[in-house]
Amino acid sequence: MQTIEFYEVTGNRRKRRVAVYISDHMAVTKEGRILNPQTGKPWFRFGFAQLNYAVEFARWVDGLLRDYYLAADVFGQDDLIAVLKWTLPNGVQFYEFIQALEERGSYRLCDADLKRAWKAASRRRWRWFGKELRRCKV
Repeated sequence: MQTIEFYEVTGNRRKRRVAVYISDHMAVTKEGRILNPQTGKPWFRFGFAQLNYAVEFARWVDGLLRDYYLAADVFGQDDLIAVLKWTLPNGVQFYEFIQALEERGSYRLCDADLKRAWKAASRRRWRWFGKELRRCKV
């Protein structure tokens, strides 16, 4: 497997990352996250516990999305899966599959999801304790 180095930009921080190269638009970090090495943004809101499962899944998705990477520049990377719902053969099933994966708790979450969960938790007076959210006493 070939590895690449790129910079992930989050807020004001620029962090050097190493990932397994899948294609020019897809790479897998050692944490099991699948992201775009050009932008440093994750493709999905989930990660895998084992690197080999993440690489297999990324290769499969890369084969599906290979013709649609230019659409990601137009529609945005976040909306590409929703756009593919209507363009891929069996796209609705693919979209529902990705949504089901993102809703499952057995997969590791991305940093962006942890931040979103933390923001939602602070709005609803929930706090993050390890891997679960608990209601705070008011």
